[in-house]
Amino acid sequence: ELEVRGDVTLIGTSPSGTIVHGNGQRIFKVLPNARLKLDSLTLTGANSSTQGGAMLITGGSTEINRTIFSSNSASSGGAIAITAGTL
Repeated sequence: ELEVRGDVTLIGTSPSGTIVHGNGQRIFKVLPNARLKLDSLTLTGANSSTQGGAMLITGGSTEINRTIFSSNSASSGGAIAITAGTL
Protein backbone atom coordinates (compact mmCIF):
# COMPACT_ATOMS: atom_id res chain seq x y z
CA GLU A 1 0.00 0.00 0.00
CA LEU A 2 1.31 3.39 -1.02
CA GLU A 3 0.25 6.09 1.44
CA VAL A 4 -0.23 9.34 -0.43
CA ARG A 5 0.80 12.18 1.92
CA GLY A 6 1.52 15.04 -0.52
CA ASP A 7 0.93 15.83 -4.19
CA VAL A 8 1.28 12.75 -6.42
CA THR A 9 0.52 12.55 -10.15
CA LEU A 10 0.74 9.30 -12.13
CA ILE A 11 0.23 9.44 -15.89
CA GLY A 12 0.41 6.26 -17.92
CA THR A 13 0.66 5.75 -21.65
CA SER A 14 -2.83 4.20 -21.82
CA PRO A 15 -5.01 1.99 -19.59
CA SER A 16 -3.90 -1.07 -21.58
CA GLY A 17 -0.26 0.02 -21.60
CA THR A 18 0.23 1.00 -17.96
CA ILE A 19 -1.03 -1.58 -15.48
CA VAL A 20 -0.53 -1.31 -11.73
CA HIS A 21 -1.07 -4.68 -10.02
CA GLY A 22 -1.85 -4.75 -6.31
CA ASN A 23 -0.67 -8.35 -5.87
CA GLY A 24 -3.49 -8.91 -3.38
CA GLN A 25 -2.94 -5.71 -1.39
CA ARG A 26 -4.52 -2.26 -1.53
CA ILE A 27 -2.64 0.01 -3.96
CA PHE A 28 -3.32 3.54 -2.64
CA LYS A 29 -4.40 5.13 0.62
CA VAL A 30 -4.98 8.87 0.25
CA LEU A 31 -4.41 10.69 3.55
CA PRO A 32 -5.76 14.06 4.72
CA ASN A 33 -4.24 17.09 2.95
CA ALA A 34 -2.89 14.90 0.13
CA ARG A 35 -3.69 15.20 -3.57
CA LEU A 36 -3.60 12.23 -5.95
CA LYS A 37 -4.11 12.49 -9.72
CA LEU A 38 -4.31 9.36 -11.87
CA ASP A 39 -4.55 9.31 -15.66
CA SER A 40 -4.43 6.54 -18.27
CA LEU A 41 -3.83 3.57 -15.95
CA THR A 42 -5.37 0.24 -15.04
CA LEU A 43 -5.47 -0.67 -11.34
CA THR A 44 -6.01 -4.39 -10.88
CA GLY A 45 -5.49 -7.33 -8.54
CA ALA A 46 -5.87 -5.35 -5.30
CA ASN A 47 -7.62 -6.58 -2.18
CA SER A 48 -8.48 -5.34 1.29
CA SER A 49 -10.17 -7.24 4.10
CA THR A 50 -11.86 -3.95 5.07
CA GLN A 51 -12.54 -0.99 2.74
CA GLY A 52 -11.27 0.09 -0.65
CA GLY A 53 -9.69 -2.79 -2.50
CA ALA A 54 -7.64 -0.65 -4.87
CA MET A 55 -7.94 2.71 -3.11
CA LEU A 56 -9.02 4.07 0.26
CA ILE A 57 -9.56 7.83 0.39
CA THR A 58 -9.42 9.09 3.98
CA GLY A 59 -9.01 12.78 3.14
CA GLY A 60 -7.49 15.14 0.64
CA SER A 61 -8.53 15.15 -3.00
CA THR A 62 -8.34 12.54 -5.72
CA GLU A 63 -8.79 13.05 -9.45
CA ILE A 64 -9.11 10.05 -11.77
CA ASN A 65 -9.21 10.24 -15.57
CA ARG A 66 -9.13 7.49 -18.21
CA THR A 67 -8.35 4.88 -15.55
CA ILE A 68 -9.79 1.37 -15.34
CA PHE A 69 -10.40 -0.49 -12.06
CA SER A 70 -10.54 -4.23 -12.68
CA SER A 71 -10.54 -7.39 -10.49
CA ASN A 72 -10.24 -5.56 -7.16
CA SER A 73 -12.08 -6.65 -4.00
CA ALA A 74 -12.85 -5.61 -0.44
CA SER A 75 -15.59 -6.14 2.12
CA SER A 76 -16.78 -2.61 1.20
CA GLY A 77 -15.85 -0.61 -1.90
CA GLY A 78 -14.11 -3.21 -4.03
CA ALA A 79 -12.47 -0.57 -6.20
CA ILE A 80 -12.68 2.63 -4.12
CA ALA A 81 -13.91 3.52 -0.64
CA ILE A 82 -14.18 7.12 0.58
CA THR A 83 -14.39 7.92 4.29
CA ALA A 84 -13.44 11.62 3.89
CA GLY A 85 -12.06 13.87 1.18
CA THR A 86 -13.19 14.34 -2.40
CA LEU A 87 -13.18 12.35 -5.60
